[in-house]
Amino acid sequence: MPTACATHPDECDHQLGAFVEAFRDGTLPREMWTHEAHLIVAWATLREVGDPTTAYGLLTEQIRAYNRCDTGARSIVDCHQTLTRYYVLAIDALHPATLSDVLLHRSCSRLAPSRHWSPRALASSEARHGWVEPDRARLPWSRRG
Repeated sequence: MPTACATHPDECDHQLGAFVEAFRDGTLPREMWTHEAHLIVAWATLREVGDPTTAYGLLTEQIRAYNRCDTGARSIVDCHQTLTRYYVLAIDALHPATLSDVLLHRSCSRLAPSRHWSPRALASSEARHGWVEPDRARLPWSRRG
């Protein structure tokens, strides 16, 4: 049975575009800013710019801007640099044809980073504010050295 997106792809593209735009202009409701939402905007940004380094830089800026829009927050939550970069690199390594390829792949699951980093490493200030190399297992797309 075909999905709604298979039979009406322009409508899905419009909905995806509206979702990403709501994130970028700060109007996406907080309860919709989930792990999957992070993957959606990362995938869309990577598709737009084509380069993971550029996408990572843009996403970092956009997530920070989105977080500043939460006027009810007691404090502004910064973008977790290591996790953001990990997911951009994971998506880039997949060369996904569709968003479903991203959302369903094990390297993009919420728990995927725990295969590569210990909880202590990911909770560190260094990981939150910059890139920290994995302390458990090499990333599968890393060059063999």
